[in-house]
Amino acid sequence: SELVRKYNTRFIRQDRTDLLKGAIGLYSIRARFDRSAVAGLEKGEAVTHCALHPEHCYFDIENVRFFAYLMHMVKDGIRQLDDFADLLPWKCQLNVTYEEYMHDKDETMRRISDFIGVEYEEHESSFEKALSDNPCETVTNYQHVCAQLWGCEQFQPFLDNEEQGCYCL
Repeated sequence: SELVRKYNTRFIRQDRTDLLKGAIGLYSIRARFDRSAVAGLEKGEAVTHCALHPEHCYFDIENVRFFAYLMHMVKDGIRQLDDFADLLPWKCQLNVTYEEYMHDKDETMRRISDFIGVEYEEHESSFEKALSDNPCETVTNYQHVCAQLWGCEQFQPFLDNEEQGCYCL
């Protein structure tokens, strides 16, 4: 904490607020061993990637219990960030969510640049998302997953995605 005070350290906290989408990415990595959800795909590669390897882009959640565990992991990661943020005497702290970044990359990067005191430089990303934002598109057995998770109140707010038109029926 002395270093934080001495050097006026700033803390940029980035997390994922959508437990379901976070768990879909983790499931792709941990249960399906698809690393593209970590690094993303090179610009323009997503369309051809999904055409050549549809099993990487559209898949069943075969182990719903493990998937629920991953949703808990995402939630626990957010809690751990909260605990860390409270632990040290940060004078300056900026919270940025993955969802904010994906919705408006330029505005989010401007906020980060302003926060750290550097001029914003516009750059086009070299990478794009590997998985669709629409859980009904990515998870081919989405209704089965919904039926299994609907009874868990902490997951319900994430199961219906109005923006993507994806709902538990």
